[in-house]
Amino acid sequence: MSLYEDKANISTEAHSEALELELTCPICLQLFSEPASLPCGHIYCFGCLETMGEGVDRYSCPECQA
Repeated sequence: MSLYEDKANISTEAHSEALELELTCPICLQLFSEPASLPCGHIYCFGCLETMGEGVDRYSCPECQA
């Protein structure tokens, strides 16, 4: 494997890890299942919000309390 290919693989792996982190629900720590966006812009699994009693149109955001 060339140095270029090695760097490309590391870059792809880092990008994949960053993307997975962006697509992970901060409540259940799993990839989003039925993602729901709150007015503040934070995103959670709809089921996680329902479990917490904080549906999309109710209460405040678990992260920023907006």
